[in-house]
Amino acid sequence: MVELQGPSGAGRTQLLLFFALTALLPARIELELDGRTQSFELGGKERSVVWFDCLGSFDIRRLATLLHCHLSTRSEEHTSELQS
Repeated sequence: MVELQGPSGAGRTQLLLFFALTALLPARIELELDGRTQSFELGGKERSVVWFDCLGSFDIRRLATLLHCHLSTRSEEHTSELQS
């Protein structure tokens, strides 16, 4: 269990969303691209997350945006590794 305290705008929610994302994602995925199987490292832990939101302010779109950014970054890293 984690509880963070701090002033508004300190990044508490962003940090917790990142922790949740890391916990939920698989460590790696395999995709078939151009007839070949490619393995992508995602860095996840393949675990569950319980989020207690006493104020009802959890924003799933914010988590989805963070997920999109994370996957885009991993994809770009993988593409640059393949090209080098």
